Amino acid sequence: MKFSFVKNRKIFFAISLVMVVATIVCLLTVGLKLDIEFVGGTELTFTLDKALSKEETNKLVAEVEKIIGEKPSVRTAEGNQIILRTTLVDEEYDYDMINASIDKQVKELYPEAKQTAKKNGALTYTIADKTSDLETALSTNEHLFASSVENGEKENEYVVKYTPASEVNNKRKAVEDKVNELYPLAETSNETTRLTNMSTVSSDVSAGLKKTAILATVIAVVLMLVYIAFRFEGRASIAAIICLAHDVIAMVLAYSIFQIPVSSTIIAAILTILGYSINATIVIFDRIRENNKNMSSQVSFEEKVDAGIKSTLLRSLNTTITTLLTIGLIYFMGVTSIKNFALPLIVGIISGVYSSVCLSGNLWFSLKKIGKKN
Repeated sequence: MKFSFVKNRKIFFAISLVMVVATIVCLLTVGLKLDIEFVGGTELTFTLDKALSKEETNKLVAEVEKIIGEKPSVRTAEGNQIILRTTLVDEEYDYDMINASIDKQVKELYPEAKQTAKKNGALTYTIADKTSDLETALSTNEHLFASSVENGEKENEYVVKYTPASEVNNKRKAVEDKVNELYPLAETSNETTRLTNMSTVSSDVSAGLKKTAILATVIAVVLMLVYIAFRFEGRASIAAIICLAHDVIAMVLAYSIFQIPVSSTIIAAILTILGYSINATIVIFDRIRENNKNMSSQVSFEEKVDAGIKSTLLRSLNTTITTLLTIGLIYFMGVTSIKNFALPLIVGIISGVYSSVCLSGNLWFSLKKIGKKN
């Protein structure tokens, strides 16, 4: 192969620079679509009678957007489940005050009532002779909470379930009502709602996840670079740092352009690509080091780098193609959540082989050249 990777290194550096600038522009204009795991929010799971078509899903998303004022992320799961994720976050409630208010009303109606269990959102009582309408009595506090009274597991046991009144909870209830309206339950059904699960991530938890994601990435990168510095030399580790940063930036660009929700899976995606990229880079560095030992001292370092890249080129391309075939199949056949994980991986793998072949050796050569001038 007559083509010289080292002599054309400025072209490769320019391509990478354009990608970095494009990423900055996208982040400033489009931004990232952070999932509830990083900003806090609510996940609502509805179980339907059938899987929704694309048109039906778009209609549901549009209806929910009208209610909450934002477009929710949506994905499907087994059992005809559809999962809506929104950034609606629970407010801070004075549960002690609500519990005391409910307990006072129950005791006024039934002085002999005994509270047998208490937790935020549910109070359990044993009432020997329940004659008055407790649910109606509690409804006078709709400004504080919405409640219902259900039979407990034991005889004469009643559970007061309540939800604190707030704009957030009102929107959640409106979403639930809309889904029940669009996909009503059969009259013979024992269920009362399509909503089968609701989970909330607070802003405190999401902040913790951000720190964990950053810490995991930093630790992985530091350990890799310590190994490279020990195995090769300091300039090689600096070149590796730049290549790894290049690959992460490429993935961020994909998240921004395609507006893929940034969830906890980004940790796995980044670490996977860093490992894949550094492996290919080490193979090239190892070949360059061998050339440096085995080739004549009259052969320039530029030629040794070029020879190292070319001798590993076929291996790098074959590895990338076989990996892309697998990830590509997962992307085209997977559900939305799998696609949101596979697409950044595809971009990262392509960026990884580019940075390994076109950047790593050239950066090592350029840094060594700068060192000699100094």
